[in-house]
Amino acid sequence: MPVKRNLRLKGSHVKSTVLQNPIACAKTVTTFVLATVVACILGLVAPSDAVAQRSDGNDRSDAHETWFNLRPYPLATWSPRAGVGAGLGLVMNNALRSGDETLLTVAPALHERVYTLSYASGGVPPHSDEDRRIVTITGRHAHTTRDWFYGFGPASSSESRTAFTLRTFQGSARLSQRLFDDHFFVQAHGRVEHYRLYDADLPSPSQNDAAGQATVDYAEEIAMLGSNAPVNGATFTSTGAVVGIDVQYDRRDKRYRTTSGWLLQGSLERWTPIGGETFSFVRTDVGAYRWLPISGEHRIAAYGHLTQLHDVDGVARLNDRLPHFVLPLLDGRSVPGFQRSRYTSRDALVFGLAYEFPITSILGLGIEGYAAGHAASVYDDISDQFELRINGSENLSAGEDTYPLRPAAALGLRIGPRFRDQTYVDVAVGRGPESFSAVRVSLVRRLNRPRPPHHETNHWRR
Repeated sequence: MPVKRNLRLKGSHVKSTVLQNPIACAKTVTTFVLATVVACILGLVAPSDAVAQRSDGNDRSDAHETWFNLRPYPLATWSPRAGVGAGLGLVMNNALRSGDETLLTVAPALHERVYTLSYASGGVPPHSDEDRRIVTITGRHAHTTRDWFYGFGPASSSESRTAFTLRTFQGSARLSQRLFDDHFFVQAHGRVEHYRLYDADLPSPSQNDAAGQATVDYAEEIAMLGSNAPVNGATFTSTGAVVGIDVQYDRRDKRYRTTSGWLLQGSLERWTPIGGETFSFVRTDVGAYRWLPISGEHRIAAYGHLTQLHDVDGVARLNDRLPHFVLPLLDGRSVPGFQRSRYTSRDALVFGLAYEFPITSILGLGIEGYAAGHAASVYDDISDQFELRINGSENLSAGEDTYPLRPAAALGLRIGPRFRDQTYVDVAVGRGPESFSAVRVSLVRRLNRPRPPHHETNHWRR
């Protein structure tokens, strides 16, 4: 059985469940109630004729007045990591200019709380295609008592899961531009991130469980790096600035229910420390997608994605220097069938092949299904450890020179509005190598979607 060892914030203690702490529970409920009341009051003030003008047609000349509406988030009602919760957004249109959008969201849950405030100068349906340049500014605060970590590398053990309490503050700005007949998309971005990590539920590994012991050693080491204090009173903090660029070249026949064409995406960003940190790194992401038509809207989709971290300033042993929450993550959000937060390391590689087919359209929603197979893994150094082989064993041995890809299979549904091509709900049932069946319900958004969701999927998802 796991043994709880606390890496506590001095002067306070956060339990692993909100219900065990009445004060935290009361604060969560109070925050949600107040946000709901304020949102409802603001929603009632919105002029009804402005809303009617907006919904009756797409003429932007009718959208000069500032107006509000409420947006519920059904996907925030439950998730494996967050538990039971709720989500509500307050939208304000045309605050600074015609066609802009300001969004305030609250999503309190049993084990997680997420708040966002964002502004987009354009790109908002139904005028998404009219804005070739968009500025987006976003602030986000998240707090979770279930920041799950299984250890580094492909040989990490499912029995060595550690649950940290993680608090994140993030502010970002993006400038997006569409070029060349809208086939080419480029986006410059910058953000500042601050992390606070404490209160760990550590596993109690057996004598022969090297992966479990490595997880315990990591938690103790990261605590000492953060505060130079005894482990039981430590809080690890990390602050950094990120600047980068995203590019996308899109040759699909259509963005939703794509039947033919291809899509290339890539990003490059550098993480620079602020304050007393000693690590710095560059992150690269590249992805390629190809669709081949079969008959009608039936098609085959093939795709691959690679994420890598590159050392900067002579950092030779990155896993010993970087906290897990800035490393690439490979889990059920990108590979249905893998456990949530399952694999963490410097490099991550995914291959996928899917058969996609239409099912029906109802109430303005398009519903399609897919059957997919994936082969994926993480590596401390992919150039040295990659092996073109698939291994479905439940556990891999630590200390090997090379590691195979891990298989997963999934059946799923995609549900999205026919009149918008930027967002859809993905529901999948997957089977991975650890005899684990997982249900994934996620919100998938395009790279150039201006508004951030509460619980983001990997940004490279198409």
